[in-house]
Amino acid sequence: MLLTTCGSQPTLGHYTQKNIVGIEISMLRHHHFFFLLVMILIGSVSLLGTDIYLPALPEMCGCFNCSQVQIQSSFTLYLLGLALCQLVYGMLADRFGRKRIILIAMTLFMLASYFCARADTLTEFLIFRVLQSIGAGAGSVINRAIIADRYNKTEAAGIFSTIFPFIGLAAAIGPLLGGYLCSYFGWRSIFYFMMAFGFLVCLLVLIFLKENKKIQTELVPRHSIKKQFLAYRHLVTNTNFLGYTVALCAGFAVFRSYAVESPFVFDNQGYQAKEMGSFYIAISVAYVLGNLIAKLLVKRQSLERVLNMGFLFSILGGALMVGFSLYFSQSPYAIILPMAVVVLGNGFLFPTSSAGAMTSVPIVYSGRASGFMGALQFITAAICINWIGEFSHGNPLSMSIFILGIILMGFLGYRWLSERKESRLIIE
Repeated sequence: MLLTTCGSQPTLGHYTQKNIVGIEISMLRHHHFFFLLVMILIGSVSLLGTDIYLPALPEMCGCFNCSQVQIQSSFTLYLLGLALCQLVYGMLADRFGRKRIILIAMTLFMLASYFCARADTLTEFLIFRVLQSIGAGAGSVINRAIIADRYNKTEAAGIFSTIFPFIGLAAAIGPLLGGYLCSYFGWRSIFYFMMAFGFLVCLLVLIFLKENKKIQTELVPRHSIKKQFLAYRHLVTNTNFLGYTVALCAGFAVFRSYAVESPFVFDNQGYQAKEMGSFYIAISVAYVLGNLIAKLLVKRQSLERVLNMGFLFSILGGALMVGFSLYFSQSPYAIILPMAVVVLGNGFLFPTSSAGAMTSVPIVYSGRASGFMGALQFITAAICINWIGEFSHGNPLSMSIFILGIILMGFLGYRWLSERKESRLIIE
């Protein structure tokens, strides 16, 4: 029996219970903080791997004695590697667990980053760049799957809106950091930094990420590899899932197309790598702001309404970019400021479309749904990156027209799919 005291002093029982509750709340907050930190870091790997060496592209052209289009092919191959490996990672994560797969993938990412830094020819660099993408690809798949495992549609939108601003910082810090690393230590130091980042992610995943054993042992069917692949056919019949995925693909393709073409626009305008890095800060601030506003809006508005608002901002920004590029073609701000409006819309699109897509399928297929969505996302971006270099050649007006076209096609595709009769995913 617990001892008590007399008078106005609280009983020992009351004191103990109060402190136990406080300790439990503190532990929950501590666990939630590290859970979010791990989600942010594994979600940042592929984005950081894409953006950090943007300011170094012109220097790398000189080092490898190659053209703009040839060095841009490293982005196309990287995104294709991300796309194809995500189909496999989604299946493997459903079958063998989230934590084991992410650790293996991050080890590959570290090794490939090291060999990218040591590459002497463009061919060697491209080979190890593909391997780097295969390692990085697990992050975004498993990130979405883990959140879908634990939260419903509205909660998932809130979690995505919480972590996406921090993931988006990779788009700001990456080019800025890459510009300084390139200026002071050469472009190879960028890939040594990525190797160190991969090691940090591995360490934190190993310590703080706990496997959801219920998902892995009770809900996920242990089918043959053939049946695992056949499960993807269910996803293509779910128009609700596909509509959200088209919205995500459009926003991501716009962002990637701008990221890979804008360094050559700025280079033609006479800017150096260190200066270019600072040009991406406004873009990322706009993205973070969009995420924060979307997080507030989803508490009061439907997911679909917030998503449509995101498209409205993106279309407005794309139209402004075309107009400004006509009259101020030699000013970097003629594309930076309108692109910030586009990316503000992306801040609405990314968390809402991710949450909508991942919660529109049964939890048993969350890994494969995440992988399939990621594959479409990166394939679309890879195709657009391959086209924008040939279409724009560092011309701001051509780049602006290309970007506006992607936004409009994405919006029309999303609206067409969202208005069709929903086809529900059937589990066999």
